[in-house]
Amino acid sequence: MSDAIIKASTYCPETRVQWLNLVCYIRGTELQWFRSYMTGRTEHALFMDVKSMARTAEYGVPQGSVLGPLLFVLYTADLELIARRHGVEAHFYADDSQMYIFSKPSDSTLRLQFAT
Repeated sequence: MSDAIIKASTYCPETRVQWLNLVCYIRGTELQWFRSYMTGRTEHALFMDVKSMARTAEYGVPQGSVLGPLLFVLYTADLELIARRHGVEAHFYADDSQMYIFSKPSDSTLRLQFAT
């Protein structure tokens, strides 16, 4: 799976559903269940008993959801492979990710690029 698809999967709910189908082999009723859960959601803010207007929730997973931990594991499953492909050491534990890049102080050829 390309890095671009993974980046896109974090932004578009339907792309995330396609990713679950293509990469995680989730099909049929289960895929429809994820699709109904991940698309068409709305969210609002509540502050001092004042509720904002609802808007379409385009990102993330609802807090406290039973699917949150499962989706986190599925979305980050390939992260270590991607990091290593780019020469980055990685360590993962539960919901924590640490990335390490090593170089000598005199190494002027090392250039870091961060994806936006």
